[in-house]
Amino acid sequence: MTYTEDVVRDFQRYQLTIYNSINTLEALDGHNLCPPLPAYVDNLIEFIKVSELELEMPVGVEIMG
Repeated sequence: MTYTEDVVRDFQRYQLTIYNSINTLEALDGHNLCPPLPAYVDNLIEFIKVSELELEMPVGVEIMG
C-alpha cells in the first residue's frame, strides 16, 4: 500500500465530524426538552461499557485531560 493510500484510508477511518445544534436550539426555543448531561452521562457510559459496540480511541490523543 502506498503512502497516499494509507493517508486516504486513515482519513476515511478518522474523519473530523462537527455537529452544529443552532437549528435544533432555535426549533426548541427554550422548551428544555433535553435533560442536562449530568442527569444521564453515567447511564450512557455504562451502556457503552456493556454494549457490543466496536469503539476505537485514536492513538496518542488525550481525552478529557
